[in-house]
Amino acid sequence: MAVNKNDSNDYETSSFFSVTAQDLDPNNVTRLLGIQPRKSSNTLEQRKKSINPAHRFWHFSTPESAALKHRSVEDAILALFEKGALNVDLVAQLPATWDKEIIITAFTDERPCFALSPATAALLGKAGILIVISVYAGPESED
Repeated sequence: MAVNKNDSNDYETSSFFSVTAQDLDPNNVTRLLGIQPRKSSNTLEQRKKSINPAHRFWHFSTPESAALKHRSVEDAILALFEKGALNVDLVAQLPATWDKEIIITAFTDERPCFALSPATAALLGKAGILIVISVYAGPESED
């Protein structure tokens, strides 16, 4: 559960699951996880402003997780697993050399402070999923 100084627990958040690696075959990820990606690339791509080597990627989100909504960071993570969309046991079977991350975007006017329940931390740990949170000031601009 996320916590901030007003104890509202919620931020404007969205999330997606990402698998990246130099030797990644996106079609293999789709086959192993049994779900279709939102976006993938079989071409080596360099992240903007990254010192990391180029990689191939496979991204997954649900309509619920991708929507920018007022919710906790934990709820943004769990939205990826709702209704069996992302299966933690299958994610755990992906090669250890592949980077598995949940990318969260959060907007807040408060000083952010995030925490996860032991159950969610265990779920992510079981599959070796890293959490990456990008925090921006204020709500997303409509401009």
